[in-house]
Order: sequence, then C-alpha cells, then structure tokens
Amino acid sequence: MSEFCGTAKKGSHYRSKYYKLKARRGAKKAIVAIAHRISKAIFNIIKNGDRFMDLGEDYLDGKNKQKAINRVKRTAQQLGFDLIPCEA
Repeated sequence: MSEFCGTAKKGSHYRSKYYKLKARRGAKKAIVAIAHRISKAIFNIIKNGDRFMDLGEDYLDGKNKQKAINRVKRTAQQLGFDLIPCEA
C-alpha cells in the first residue's frame, strides 16, 4: 500500500516522513498524510510551474538536530551554564 503514496523510492523525503508518521499515528493515517503532501506538491507544480525537488531523507534529521542543539543551549543558559562547542 505504501507504494501508492510515494514511499517506494529509497532515500526520498516522503519515505522518511511516512515511516516517522507511521510509528506515531499508524499506517493508514500516514498514507493519507503523505498522499495529501504529494497532492499539494502536484498542485503547486501545475499552478505555479514549480519544479519538483525532493529534499532527501536526511532533511528531517538535519532540522531536528539543529532544534535539539538549540534546545540544549537554551536549557543550559537557563540553568546558568555556558556551552562551548567542541570539534569532533
């Protein structure tokens, strides 16, 4: 069933979003949500002549990583600590 909503292609943004939604909401709701996202993308392609650009499956991880870093910084500042980034 997941092939119908664009999750069959490995490495796609929709595939990673589908699996994240599936874990939280269930397979059926995840399929509907991804189908809705794809239909919005198709609408914008037709209406505005936009080109489809897949964000890749790492797109969400990068956003979440930066949010986690900002959250840790904010919490540390509230507790009175100064964070110094180190080179990995």
